[in-house]
Amino acid sequence: MSCCDRRTFLAGAAIAGVAVTAGCANVGTVDTNSVPTSKDPSGATTLKTSEIPVNGGVIIATDKVVITQPEAGVFKAFSSVCTHAGCSVTEVSNNEIHCPCHGSRFDAATGQVLGGPATAPLAKKTVADNGGTLTLS
Repeated sequence: MSCCDRRTFLAGAAIAGVAVTAGCANVGTVDTNSVPTSKDPSGATTLKTSEIPVNGGVIIATDKVVITQPEAGVFKAFSSVCTHAGCSVTEVSNNEIHCPCHGSRFDAATGQVLGGPATAPLAKKTVADNGGTLTLS
């Protein structure tokens, strides 16, 4: 005896798949709108050092950059584009940068791969601390 016909089963499975996908879409994302940034006269992005948590970081989606503070007073910047499949990383915590697409993890101090499927490190970017203001170039 069957619980339902094939068409009903497939329709239910499709709805469940959409619900799971929608529910996971924002897991672990960083709201970069909560991190105030500005542009200096040269067009470089600037933000306050106080906006970057120690052992964590922020993702500046507009610049495709992740800025980390792996230890107090040390700031690093990397491309926020995962080297595995081109997804954007969405979280920085416990000195790790996380990609939600396939689970790659990167070291927040070096950009090196901590766990695949990515095999190449995140590209380094330049960030300068100018007395409490970080400038990306």
